[in-house]
Amino acid sequence: MQSPARSGFTTIELIIFSAIFAIVSVAFLSILVAVVRVQSRQGAANEVNQQSDFALATIQRIVEQSSQIEGTAGVAVTDVTMRMPEDADDPTRVYVQNGQIFVQVNGGASEPLTTEAVEVTSASFVKRANPGGKDSLSVVMTISNNSDNPTRYFARAINVLVSRVSAATFDSDVIPNTGDTFKLGVSSQKWDSVNEVIFFDGSNVGIGAQNPTSKLEVDGGVRLNAGGARPSCTSGIRGTVWVTQNGGGTPDTIDACLKTSTSTYSWVAI
Repeated sequence: MQSPARSGFTTIELIIFSAIFAIVSVAFLSILVAVVRVQSRQGAANEVNQQSDFALATIQRIVEQSSQIEGTAGVAVTDVTMRMPEDADDPTRVYVQNGQIFVQVNGGASEPLTTEAVEVTSASFVKRANPGGKDSLSVVMTISNNSDNPTRYFARAINVLVSRVSAATFDSDVIPNTGDTFKLGVSSQKWDSVNEVIFFDGSNVGIGAQNPTSKLEVDGGVRLNAGGARPSCTSGIRGTVWVTQNGGGTPDTIDACLKTSTSTYSWVAI
């Protein structure tokens, strides 16, 4: 006599199957959550890195092209202004406000370098003076993604020093302080020329002469044009040469202030 055919699973088989299914489901769910979390954080990291690179590249370009970094050296600020060689770009200002970096050119509208997707949690700009060379700008920032989800948090710290490349240019007079203590050049660092017209070689000065061999060497004519009244010849102007321009049919005269044999000073016709 044959046993009746089975028509389903036993209770133990169902329990075992359910347990295996639950374990596999939890494993797959854990993997899925981990993958989503990694992708989410990676997306936040990409956003922070892209915006950080763009902002840093823009600041670096501005500093390198600037002719002057305004402000006091060694003082950290969140708002820095650079003077630019081109009038259309002068001045250019970089500043941090409400968690974003902005740039303002020639007093125009401010343009953001970062979006609200990221937040500049800290930032400072420090001018570094370099006597004898070009100043530089220290840029220290921390940029993170703007999210309340801790699993998506990503922050990038930036600490770079950007040096100026362009030579200094001025849009106004160069005026020393009232104490008359500043000099143009020093004994160890001398100017080679001024406008490629006045040249220096040691203590010799050349006008149009690139390698002067005398205290004063002029490549070309020298014109003496005294339009005022000739002063009295004294020891204070001894050695002065004076041209008097006469009118009508009277010829011009040229005289030198010299010491005479009697130890007096007199104008002597040359």
